Amino acid sequence: TIGYAPPERSFTEYGLGNELSTHGDIYSFGILLLEMFTGKRPTDDMFKEGMTLRDFAKAALPDHIMEILDYTLLKDIVGEDMNTTYDSHNLSRRGNNQVILEALTSVLGIAVCCSSEIPQERLDMDNVAAKLSSIKSKLHGTHAQRCRRNSAVIQE
Repeated sequence: TIGYAPPERSFTEYGLGNELSTHGDIYSFGILLLEMFTGKRPTDDMFKEGMTLRDFAKAALPDHIMEILDYTLLKDIVGEDMNTTYDSHNLSRRGNNQVILEALTSVLGIAVCCSSEIPQERLDMDNVAAKLSSIKSKLHGTHAQRCRRNSAVIQE
């Protein structure tokens, strides 16, 4: 599919029966992650002039990810008045949101690594799975802390 196929494979190559590799699958996975977290498609008009979805995300790492996150995702994370402008610095001052910000930065970093134009620079799926599992564990720890804190407040 346009935008999800790695640059080293053209559609004519796919049509000629060349072998597909896990490198190509990893590239597509990276693009899918970028699309999910930014809300942008690799085929959007803004990516027609040489800029790619990967370039867009990579330029925002690590300090400007709040500027590229999908509005709906950001609203769910912040859970407050979206008329307020949030950036990485003022979100990080909001307690457990630092863990969320680090998780988002890590996921986008994984997506950028997976979508590298050079196949050998892409992460392997075992590494991707381990990194995503680690991020999930950190987020679950934050969620458990919030639940305990909320439970303590209710009991008082």
